[in-house]
Amino acid sequence: MKTSWRILLFPLIPLYGLGVLLRNLCFDLGILKAHRFKVPVISIGNLSTGGTGKSPHILLLTDWLSPGNKVAVVSRGYGRNTKGFLYVNEHSTAKEVGDEPLQLKKNHPEIIVAVDEKRAHGISRVIQDHPDTDVVLLDDAYQHRHVKPGLNILLIDAQHFSKINLLLPAGDLREPFSARKRADIIIITRASPPLDPALVRAVKNRIGPQATLYFSSVAYEQPKAVFQSTTVPSLKAQNILLVTGIARPDELLRHLLRHDNRITHLSFPDHHQFSPGDLQKIRTEFLTLDDKNAFILTTEKDAMRISTPDAADILADIPMFYLPISIQVTSESSTTLKNIIDAYIRKN
Repeated sequence: MKTSWRILLFPLIPLYGLGVLLRNLCFDLGILKAHRFKVPVISIGNLSTGGTGKSPHILLLTDWLSPGNKVAVVSRGYGRNTKGFLYVNEHSTAKEVGDEPLQLKKNHPEIIVAVDEKRAHGISRVIQDHPDTDVVLLDDAYQHRHVKPGLNILLIDAQHFSKINLLLPAGDLREPFSARKRADIIIITRASPPLDPALVRAVKNRIGPQATLYFSSVAYEQPKAVFQSTTVPSLKAQNILLVTGIARPDELLRHLLRHDNRITHLSFPDHHQFSPGDLQKIRTEFLTLDDKNAFILTTEKDAMRISTPDAADILADIPMFYLPISIQVTSESSTTLKNIIDAYIRKN
């Protein structure tokens, strides 16, 4: 839905906001139950409906923790066509478990990844099946207050501080900005280095001193083939068909255009499940480029949904790559984020 049309829903904001306020009050007063667990639980979430980079931040935490701990990740599994509790394994598909849990499992086969729309049940099941679990990471669970995490990490997009932000349904905020006060750690995402002093001041003034503050940025890595091993292309001055099904592809677009690339962009909704018709459209669009050096580029999350047998039948003969990303964290405190997380796990 375009923003111009969403403004028509502005009168519904107070009703939505009242519902959020009453729900949070019920949890604060203990009317609604929040489950606590003996195993350390770290929640990673946001205030908006998407696009702050939860998946790569969970990957970062997993990179830090998995060498010395038995890590489990519990996610809702957004976009899947199944219900209830499921473990993610090497044979899972994005349709069964969601693109983000599948991406986590493919990057870290050694960790436990499970999906369950009822996070408390999902954690209980994981602990029951794997009693030696050292830490549970909760994906996109800031509003899922039926679980009381020991460490609550909130991600806020840096662009939040330079634009008007409205609650749903007219805007993208799930909760008002005051909900940040539940966070133990706040990470301002997409804050490209070097940090703008004006941004840092604006963030500190808005957030206040109640949470430890960090900034993070995206680092783009070398492209990887989606279907078959082939020569990795340069990302400079190329003719590229960019295929995305993510909430905010703007930063990726800016990165590619910065390198003098010619971009044709096919944009699909976030978590879009690519149909055979979509795949044929991608193929047709690529062939119209009429450039023997051209290639298709997508995101790693999209690759989880594109790399299916149906897609291979249609696109396997076309050079197609995904662009992995990683997260770099800078600190405005004297203590690194990794040290805080390690200390929390040791203590609990």
